[in-house]
Amino acid sequence: MKIFIVLIVLAIATAFTYLIYMNFGGEKTNQILIKTGGFIAVALVLLSYDIFSVNNELSKSVKLFIPQNEYGITTDIFYEKLRYQNPERSNGYEILKSVSFLHEKEEYKEVKIRDEERRDKNPKLNNEYSNLINEERELYGKYVWRWETDEFKDHLKTIRSKKEEVNTKVRNLRTGEDAQFRDNPTMDLLEIAFWSWLSKNYPNHWQVVYTDNFGISGWGGGSINQVGNAEKEPRIVKTNAMQEILKHNIFEFDPVTFMQLALPKTATISMPKRERGKSVFEIKTKNLTLKVTIKRTGESHLEGSKVGEKILSESSNITQSVKHFRVNFKTRLNKLKVFSQETERQIEWVKGLQQKFYDNFDWSVIKPDLEKAYFQ
Repeated sequence: MKIFIVLIVLAIATAFTYLIYMNFGGEKTNQILIKTGGFIAVALVLLSYDIFSVNNELSKSVKLFIPQNEYGITTDIFYEKLRYQNPERSNGYEILKSVSFLHEKEEYKEVKIRDEERRDKNPKLNNEYSNLINEERELYGKYVWRWETDEFKDHLKTIRSKKEEVNTKVRNLRTGEDAQFRDNPTMDLLEIAFWSWLSKNYPNHWQVVYTDNFGISGWGGGSINQVGNAEKEPRIVKTNAMQEILKHNIFEFDPVTFMQLALPKTATISMPKRERGKSVFEIKTKNLTLKVTIKRTGESHLEGSKVGEKILSESSNITQSVKHFRVNFKTRLNKLKVFSQETERQIEWVKGLQQKFYDNFDWSVIKPDLEKAYFQ
């Protein structure tokens, strides 16, 4: 509505300027300029301020916990409990469980083979790594009931930490296309999980409404329906296009978890920018830019917490830990299209996307359901 007011005021200002121009030099020209020009100038200033000072950032922060052991992420220990306690809340961890079974790309496996060759050609790194391997073998031979001793676990943790330091030095020797791969499996899985989650919630259109179905036994699933006045030709992102965008992700896309994704017609997706412990990418349209940042914020052990101790008591693997991540959403609006109808629609899409992601993943929402599942 405001944009139409701006256009009307501009039209009046243009007509007023033309009138002054046509009557320039007349006796009453100055009187007209003083009486009406001032009001038009004030109106333009106020409207301009309203447009360019608008709060044009939408943001949301989601705290995400990923249970993990030495072999990979183990979100099934959360998913199974949520599925029975509150199926509606299990959507996010169902995606995480699905992507945890993804296979490494063949080209990444070849990179790791070349890493071994790089290490072998470096006498210092090769000797250091060989000594750690021998130390690990001796440790396993020394302890029969190895997992029951804190001394064994602490010593093994130290050895593996040193091995990872060597591997990091070897990875720093990568050149060319090999250097584009980042050996951060959890971050790579979270990238794929995010896009798989979007695909599940917006498979055919980005303007949708969700309907929950409830029966005698509780929540019975839901449906996704396109709104009546939806954009006619949204952009559909297929699996092969998504694979190209995430070509430096170490895992293969699974057509089961990601089939296709619907976005606004003018949307483009940037390749992730990877830094230490952080991945940043954008969805950009002519009306706004949605920036998504996945950032690792810490790690904790399950011991010491009420839920953690219960998980350990039911788990055969006692090396469980939890990695902490934050997924931050920030939206910038195109100032020239702040009040357009299309911008309003895309803002509603962004708000809905952020809130649904929060409801599916944020720890403050998930934790109460886990506590009920474990202690009721």
